[in-house]
Amino acid sequence: RLDNLKRAADAEAEGTIRTVESNRRPDYLVSVENGVVGLLSHTATTGVDVCCVIVEESASGRREFAFSQGRPYPLQEVQAKVTRGEGGIGKFVAGWYDERPELTVTR
Repeated sequence: RLDNLKRAADAEAEGTIRTVESNRRPDYLVSVENGVVGLLSHTATTGVDVCCVIVEESASGRREFAFSQGRPYPLQEVQAKVTRGEGGIGKFVAGWYDERPELTVTR
């Protein structure tokens, strides 16, 4: 996605994409990607949602990145519901968090 963003910024700088505010290359490009890591135990599989943020300075091409704190969720139960064709996954996960006040409310 960062490459797509860079191509769009290049096109804007070359004048093929115009915006109301500006047609110059931005100073920084930012890409945010999410991924899930499975945490296996003897009794369950928990998903840990992790985010990676990449920031690139346009002028130098210098990149920096950082990862968010992982956020657990009931991956095994979600997979079972999806396999059965059930809906309401978001509501189910929200309820799972409501039962665990030790986890933060915000994402």
